[in-house]
Amino acid sequence: YEGRWEINDRLIFLTRDEVTDEFRDVMGIRIVRGRWFEPADDGLNFRPVVVDTDIAALLFPGQDPIGLKFDVFDDRELRVVGLMAPYRKDGEFSKQSNMVLSRVARNGTDGRVPRNLVIKLTPGTPAAFEEQLSARIRAVMPEWDFRVRHLDKMRDASLRMQTAPALA
Repeated sequence: YEGRWEINDRLIFLTRDEVTDEFRDVMGIRIVRGRWFEPADDGLNFRPVVVDTDIAALLFPGQDPIGLKFDVFDDRELRVVGLMAPYRKDGEFSKQSNMVLSRVARNGTDGRVPRNLVIKLTPGTPAAFEEQLSARIRAVMPEWDFRVRHLDKMRDASLRMQTAPALA
């Protein structure tokens, strides 16, 4: 989700993604303070979120954001459990995104399922594996439409788009 929301009587642009517990390791996210998501979060009466330092400075100027709450998106309050370094979803040259990551249980116990799957493969994995993986996903979830994209190629395309005006 990306857009402007009224938070604490201010209109703030932010990006919110729902992620599983493994997202931090797959994407190499660095936690500055607090913690990352964990299975014990399933039992909380609030929705834990990890925010980047950009949105923390806007929402909670001069304060430690850990434990602070805000309501924006749904029926449960959002409470900050972790603070991460600035996160640029569309590459290091993209605009400040004010990232909020909320947890979605991988097993669907919270009634939501991930919309995207990011799978980290070991270097040297043969291309044939991609075809096998696609066939397996199609067999398990035939009602889902999906496409396989490579993060390194997506990153390269994004960098070209962001640097094109400066190069011109």
